[in-house]
Amino acid sequence: MTDDFFPCPVSYTMFTSNRDGRGGGVAIFVKSTLKTEVYKVDDSNWLKPHSLECICIKVQYNYHQSFMICCLYRTLHVSNDLNNITCLLESLNSTKRATIVTGDINFNLLDIKGSKIVMRAFSKLNFTQLVCTATRGQSLLDPVLINSLDSHKISQMKVSDEGISDHSFVSFGYTVSKQKLKRKRVEFRDFKNTDWSSFINYVVNESTKANHPSSCDDTCDAVISIVNEGLEKFVPRKIVFESTKKCKFAISGRSKRLLSIKNYFAKLYSTTSSARAKIKRNEYTKRVSASIRKDFKDAGDNLVKKHGVWAAQRKSNILFKKSCKLDSNVDPNEINKYYCEMGFPSGTLPNDTMADYVSPKCPTRFKVKAISSVEVFKAWKSIRKTSDHSQDVTGVS
Repeated sequence: MTDDFFPCPVSYTMFTSNRDGRGGGVAIFVKSTLKTEVYKVDDSNWLKPHSLECICIKVQYNYHQSFMICCLYRTLHVSNDLNNITCLLESLNSTKRATIVTGDINFNLLDIKGSKIVMRAFSKLNFTQLVCTATRGQSLLDPVLINSLDSHKISQMKVSDEGISDHSFVSFGYTVSKQKLKRKRVEFRDFKNTDWSSFINYVVNESTKANHPSSCDDTCDAVISIVNEGLEKFVPRKIVFESTKKCKFAISGRSKRLLSIKNYFAKLYSTTSSARAKIKRNEYTKRVSASIRKDFKDAGDNLVKKHGVWAAQRKSNILFKKSCKLDSNVDPNEINKYYCEMGFPSGTLPNDTMADYVSPKCPTRFKVKAISSVEVFKAWKSIRKTSDHSQDVTGVS
């Protein structure tokens, strides 16, 4: 099926699974305003030959929970197709989403005896069939299946003869659900409530009992193992859930004024197409963005001043620091070597060792530029607050 043969209606998106050979296939039309994604069905374990044709898509409306829609058609190979439909429904169940399956399966579900095996397969996989009247002549060939737990979301089921096909038109409504915010579970060790005296005694006693290995590496491994065992015994684990509350943020009066001016020029440009109005609209759009960014930064700074960095992050879900991944060709050992060599040898300052370090010649993206003492002092001075009277432990000053 193509747009040349069957033009897609305006404001709709067409998803198809065309039949190999001449004509045929299945299609789903979806409003273009909805978020959609094709679900690729794994048919590697399907029995052959079969006549089952299907197209499945995932649909989401705004920020509500997404759901699956699947359209089926079959004609021949009854036993194989029944097995393949079962495999398809199992695959759709694995998505753990509300799933609607409809189409022409050419099983008369009004024939209780003839459709017993089919209905048993639907029930076994927790699918409920909702159409109760015939859809072609005296037969019910076009079911609407949905997960039993989500059957209450289907409403206004209607079967009507529209005169455009030998099958009746089946329509229904579906109620989407709002996505519940999931609280992130964080587990950590509670060092505040640790019995440190028992922990130290355990490490000392176990180290005394242990056999002393010959090499330094083996000794370190043995001590690390004892310390880890002590952590498990004497340092309790604590579980907390991150807050799902969003940061209360209000833009300043400055931003509101700029936004009002921007809206004025935007409306003026839409009515007059004035070049000056367009320039002003673009100018104030940038100024509004910069002003709102400043408002957000000020709000974050105020939270940090009031509660501290970690408490502010918990209260507002603001990420104060970005994280990144190393490229695959970056050698972590070279980074470790750099920080080891720029350490604090006796009688030297940090700026001396940083200036002496030379990046390795090996092919790695991690490079360190040798810098002078003056550059180190300037960098330190730019990040150190003048109001901070705490001791400078870096030694730069």
